[in-house]
Order: sequence, then structure tokens, then C-alpha cells
Amino acid sequence: MNNPTWLPLHEFNTALFTANLKFLNAFGSKITTQVQFPTNDEDIQVQSLGTLVAARSLKNPDQWIFGQSPAQEIAAIRNAMQSIPPDSELAVLIGSKAGYAAGPMASLLQQRPRLRVVVLEPSTERMRLCLSTNDLRDAIRTGRFIVAITPDREAGLWRTIDDNSLWNAQSPCCIVFDDAVDESIVERFQADYPHRSQAAQSKRSEILSSLKQTAENSKQPIERVLLFDCWPGAPQQAHIEAMQKALNARNIQNRVIQLKGFRFDQRLGEYRRELEHTLLNTLDEFRPELIASYAYHAPQIMAPDLFDAVGAPWVQVVSNIAYYDREYYDNEICAVIDRRLISIYEQRGAPQAAFVPIMADYVADAPTPTCGELPIVFVGNSLGLQSAERDHWLQVWKPRERAFNAINEAERALSEFDLQLNLYDYLEQNPIPDLGEDESYQAFRYLLCQSTAARRMQILERLADKGLHVYGNWRRPPNSPLTSCLHGPLPMEQEQTLFKRGAIFINIHSTGHLTGPNMRFFNIAGMGGFQLSDGAFDEFLEPGKEYASYQSLDEAVQKVEFYLQHPEQMNDIRQQAWQRVQRDWTYNNWLDWVEPIMQRSFINQ
Repeated sequence: MNNPTWLPLHEFNTALFTANLKFLNAFGSKITTQVQFPTNDEDIQVQSLGTLVAARSLKNPDQWIFGQSPAQEIAAIRNAMQSIPPDSELAVLIGSKAGYAAGPMASLLQQRPRLRVVVLEPSTERMRLCLSTNDLRDAIRTGRFIVAITPDREAGLWRTIDDNSLWNAQSPCCIVFDDAVDESIVERFQADYPHRSQAAQSKRSEILSSLKQTAENSKQPIERVLLFDCWPGAPQQAHIEAMQKALNARNIQNRVIQLKGFRFDQRLGEYRRELEHTLLNTLDEFRPELIASYAYHAPQIMAPDLFDAVGAPWVQVVSNIAYYDREYYDNEICAVIDRRLISIYEQRGAPQAAFVPIMADYVADAPTPTCGELPIVFVGNSLGLQSAERDHWLQVWKPRERAFNAINEAERALSEFDLQLNLYDYLEQNPIPDLGEDESYQAFRYLLCQSTAARRMQILERLADKGLHVYGNWRRPPNSPLTSCLHGPLPMEQEQTLFKRGAIFINIHSTGHLTGPNMRFFNIAGMGGFQLSDGAFDEFLEPGKEYASYQSLDEAVQKVEFYLQHPEQMNDIRQQAWQRVQRDWTYNNWLDWVEPIMQRSFINQ
């Protein structure tokens, strides 16, 4: 905007708004949809002031939001910021002066790791304006920057604090940047906050006491199960949905709470604080007798006193890309999908680790008929690390020559397509020297991802000219025959429809799958697809009868060529594989596997 023309807010589209909104959406903010489509009740107009933007509400033409005296207003904002006590753990901003009071919060949050900032705006329009003028991404990234739309001003202030579990903060303060709000709200905030914090703490204690009493009087059969879906939209969601379907089939009450898994990795403590209000209400109302999650587990999701009060066992399902953690609660069970992971988890401190194979997320009512228009299909990611992450770890290890050389040699050896060579045995026989425990896990993950990607690349390149179609996250390799076969990620809801089109579904396990198969192993069979898989998983499906197996690159190519010429044999295997999964490998069977480990049974209804 290079002229003094006033524009309606909906025409004021800035790159900052798009960037801030993207971050808020990723962090699960509740306001993202609202600010994308504001109500326009205030009819806000904006005008360029060089590097600043003036804004006023035409609902009241005399009501400036920002820009009537820009220099004085910026100076006032700076003075107000200085009034935040150095030891403050909570600063509430009522209004943001078109975002110019929110902007400085990013640097303040970096300087004060215990500070949390709440920005309240009375309308969707004002919140959109706030997000349009300043880069708030660094503030949002901390997990300690909360924005809320609260038309009911004071009541909304207390509701936002309660929803985000922001009680008992040291030296809390409130600053008013909205001319329509009486400054007396600051005095009432200072007076009421300690009493309301005490009341919230008392309520929490009452809930914990009640939960503990319920747990002590709990019946033996499990009637209520709480599930945590930590990766909505990702394949892990399919496992949780399959568990829920199995529970529903047995008339076992259940609830699902969806979480943003990456936030545990970024700002664990802040995300757990943010979740507590929802958890307390859900646990108080639902009283689960079992909790289950995929990947992330109890210490990451709830405080120890809350977990103890619930008194329910917690089953954490973990894959071979083991989520690194050394903190566990006593009543947790790690259901690992490969037997070789048991000792790894026990060494980390897991109180109980047991092998429970991952099972079919979806099972068709009958084998899915296929037209076979896609001769060979692979659904899955490369698993290879992004170049930046790979280079980062190599730079970390490079100063330690013995470690660096050992990791490079391990990557070279494990990348060869040799099913007799696996990650567990190799590292036992050739431990990486000069690494601490945390770095040993990073080396484990690095080698698993890189060696698996190399093996997958080798076999898929051999099949590229035979009608191969690959769906998943893959970087397009230069000068590779695989490039023309890549179709990008397949939305989870479309995966099942692929079985109507595919003839042979190729399965390539990671170098960390040795005694337990991956999710594709049972999903392909459960939908009645024909599967050609590596590995030795005879205890789960019978090779030659319920799936076709290969032990080398040449054998994979030979069997692809053979079965494409013998569709009747594929159909026989498809039928028998589907029947076996229906009988033994659904999530109804998964519940049966879990019962003896918990030493509790599910109620039989």
C-alpha cells in the first residue's frame, strides 16, 4: 500500500497474515478458521503509514485502533512492556494495538523462558488485523504465546486462562491496549487472580481424589478405554481408528482425543500444560480403565500425579523407529512391534515391554476385486532422512573419527540388499564407539532410515520398467528409472481404493523389522490384495499360500514376472490371505494379545 487510501480489512492481505496463520494452525489454535472468515461486524479500515499501518473501526468513526499518533502510541507500547515484572510468568494483553503490542512479545518470550503471554481481541476482525502487521511466528513457536477472541472481555479473560491451565503464575500482570476497555479491569485481575488460582487448584485436587477413589473401586473387566490419536491424518491414525472399531464391536465404551504429535518434540512441557484442562474434564467425566496411544505415552501427555490418580494401565504402541524417551510411569506397558525392541526399551527404563504385532487397520468384507491396471504398487515412504538432517548428524559425528567411520561403514553394509543382515545384529556385533546413550539412539535411527531407503531404492529401481507405481514421500532421484514411477503421498482415505486397481503389492520392510512385520503386511492381506514381501514372517502368514516371499533382488524380479503371467495363482493367495487375517490378525485379535499382558480382561458384551 503506497497511498493514503483507506481499505477494508478483507482487502488487506499480507504475507505476514498467511505465515502467522499457518503457524497457528499447525499448533492447533482454535481461532484459525474464524480469522480466515471474519464477521466484519466492526467494518475495520486500514491505511498505509510507511512501515506501519493505521487502523480504525467504522462502527465508531472516532475509535482508532492504531495510527492516530503513531510515534506516541509506539512509545506507549514500549513503556507498557517495561511494566511487565522481570519474574512474571504470565502477561495478559487486552487488545494489541493492531498487533504492534503483540510483535515485541517474540523477543521477550525468548529472553524469559518462564513467561507466557495471552493476547485477547474482542472480534475476529481485530485478531486478523493483529496477525497481519507483525511476524509472530517466533512467539507462536515457543508454545507460550496464546491468542483468543473474547467478545465478553473479562469473562473471556478468565475462560482463556482456565482453558490453557495458566493458574498459579508468579507475578501475573494485565495490560490494556484497547481504548474501549476500562483500566479498572487491571486492578480486578490483580485482586482476583490469586483467589481463582487457589480455586482451580482445589478443583483439580478434588478431581484427582475422586479419580483415585474410582480406580480403587474399579471392576476387573475393562469397560471404558481412552485412546490418544497423536498423528491425525497420518498412518498412525489408522491404528487408533482400528482399535476403536474393535472396541465398538465388543460394546466397550471408548473416546478418542486427537493431539499434535510434533508439539511433544518441540515444546513438551508447554503442550502438556495446554492439554491438562481437556484431560481433567475428560478423565473426570469418562473414568477410563485403560488408556492406549501410538508412539507418545503417559509422561509426555499427563503429569505424574494425574496418571497415578487415574490408576489405569497405559498401553503405548511403538514402531521400530523407536520414539526416544527415558521417562516412564510404573503402570505403563510398551507394546513393541518387534521382539528385538524389548531389550532396548527395558534398558531405557520401561517397566514392562512386550511384543504385540501391529495388525490390520482395515479388513474388507470380501477380497477386493481388482482390474489390475496398476501391475505393481508400492505404498510407503522412502524413510531416507532429509539432506539437511543427514548432513547435520554427519557434522556432529565427524570430529570423532572412530564413530564417524563406524557409522559410514554401517550405512554402507546395511544398505546392501541382504536379508541376512539386520540393524540389531549388526550393531550388537559392531557397536558404534565414542557415543553417549542419546547419540546411540540417533545413530540407530539414522542407520535405520538411511539403510532402509537404500534397500527400497534398489528393489524399486529393478521393478521400474515393469509397471511400477509408487505412492509416498520420495525425493525424485536424478537419473533414476524410479523418477517416472513416483506419484507422491497417497491420502489415507484413498489407500483402500488402490486395491481395486493394483495387481501386485510389493512390501519392503525396514532394516529394523526382523521378528514382527510392518503395517502393510496385514493391511494388504486384509483387503484381499496380492502381496510380494521380503522378510521371514512365516508365523503370521504362510509363504506360498497366503503371500509370496522373496529373499533377493533377483527373486523379487522373477516372482513379479511369474505372477503377472499367472493371475489365477494370485487370486488363490489373495483369498487365503484375506481369510487368515479375518481370523487371526485384526485389532479384535490385538485386544486378545493385550489382555494377558495387562493381566486384566475386557468386558465380554
